[in-house]
Amino acid sequence: MKILSGIYTPTSGTIEFEGKLVRIDKPKTAKELDISIIPQEFTLIRELTVYDNVSLGSELTGRGGLLDKKEMIGRTSNRLRELGVDIRPQLTIERLSTAQKQMVEICMAISSNAKLLIMDEPTRGVDVSA
Repeated sequence: MKILSGIYTPTSGTIEFEGKLVRIDKPKTAKELDISIIPQEFTLIRELTVYDNVSLGSELTGRGGLLDKKEMIGRTSNRLRELGVDIRPQLTIERLSTAQKQMVEICMAISSNAKLLIMDEPTRGVDVSA
């Protein structure tokens, strides 16, 4: 998982993705290949909002190059609703429960529209019986 997501660099062997040999030597390369990971450990930035975390690296801009926060909040809200989660996108991460943080990680991963989604215990801390 960590090699495919670019966290570790392989020391031997090859990786074939979509019929081509690829070299994944950093997370940016994995992202460019549309490979996403839901990590076991949180990668969220505690001081930022849910929508900031979900939009990180793919921020939307409007007129004058300013962030289109309304659109980012809307998209995040739609993704959370698709997951069946009731989390306000404007809340900061530090105010969320462990289960809510895990759902935000899942939301981040699916928001990238990845071709390959790697899950490292994605339901850890999430009440899946509900």
